[in-house]
Amino acid sequence: MKIDPIRATKFATLLKKHGAAQPHLPTLDAPDAEAPDGIGSLIIGYLLWDSTPALAAAAVTAIRRETVDFNELRVLLEGEIVSIIGKNYPHAFERAERLRRALNDVYKRQHRTSLDHLRSQGRREQRAYVEGISGMITFVAHRTLVAAYQHPLVPIDDTIVEALYMHGIADPLATADMVASWMGKHVRADEAPRTQRALIAFSEETWKAAGRSGAKLRETLRDRHEKAGIVSRPKLLPEAVAPVGDGVPAGSHPLNAAGVPMRPNPHPTRVPLQIVARPLVRVQPVPLIVPLAVVVPAPKVAVKPVAKPVAKPVAKPVVKPVAKPVAKPVAKPVAKAKPKPAAKARPKATAKPKRASQARAKALAASKKSSKKAPPKKKSIKRAKPAASKVKRSTGRKKSKSR
Repeated sequence: MKIDPIRATKFATLLKKHGAAQPHLPTLDAPDAEAPDGIGSLIIGYLLWDSTPALAAAAVTAIRRETVDFNELRVLLEGEIVSIIGKNYPHAFERAERLRRALNDVYKRQHRTSLDHLRSQGRREQRAYVEGISGMITFVAHRTLVAAYQHPLVPIDDTIVEALYMHGIADPLATADMVASWMGKHVRADEAPRTQRALIAFSEETWKAAGRSGAKLRETLRDRHEKAGIVSRPKLLPEAVAPVGDGVPAGSHPLNAAGVPMRPNPHPTRVPLQIVARPLVRVQPVPLIVPLAVVVPAPKVAVKPVAKPVAKPVAKPVVKPVAKPVAKPVAKPVAKAKPKPAAKARPKATAKPKRASQARAKALAASKKSSKKAPPKKKSIKRAKPAASKVKRSTGRKKSKSR
């Protein structure tokens, strides 16, 4: 049977009691920002992580007094950040180390210390980018997304989980990630801001009730989890927790009187300069005047031009045109001419006397000519009509004039 990390009935009673609380949360924005800046919300998230709003407000005031902008805070070392926020701040060195790593990671990605580019992206891209920042913690990521981009999330840290356990609301083996996952499933989006304010007020009340042991609430939770075999301590990347100097992991060094961790190198990735003693070697001075060397020109040797062998022209073979075979005409057999039939001899007419035939021929010709000639047609002669009308008209006109 699966056990929920939060008892729903007791949690509902907690919301009724602290639902109307309005805790004063500090803000830290860029001077020229028109809207809440994501980097300012990220810094406030690191200051509120396992702490109280009153301590975070005092740390924000010190940061504004000692730094000009977010980029100056980025280039500070961990010891310098601890000296700004105070050596008595809960988990000061671990907080400063994670904050510095996050600011440098953002600068490497965007070439500036700002998260304004996330405003034009979707909620999924915003959450993936913020949760993927180096040294990020779930509480700080959720706090940044809620304050800068209005995500419906409820930030949960170890102090809140221990406070819930002390009042019988959370399971003894519940972790911050388990409680945050339960909140995301059982708290509606419109109830997320009210739930967040109620939990911050409840955690601050428990912190004040514990007195000087308020900063030890997280350590109490982690000791109980380690005994049960649960590892809930957030870890940095391997290169950040590598042993330095005496082999002690970063974040676990004791602090000196000034509040700075006592370790050889304040930053795990920096190696101190090594000065190696070497024997001095005397160098003889070089004379300024250098004797001129006489240069004898070498005798000129006549170089005969090398005659290059002339390439003989290669005779190309002459290609003879191939004679096309001439097609011989096929002789057709000539048909033999058939012999024509011999003409029959007509009987010769008997010769008549020439005189009688000539006379008859002339008579026939004369008769033919006479019959062919037609009588000549009479030509019609057109006679001119008398112009009587013209005369009458002319006379009539004259008479009228004389009248």
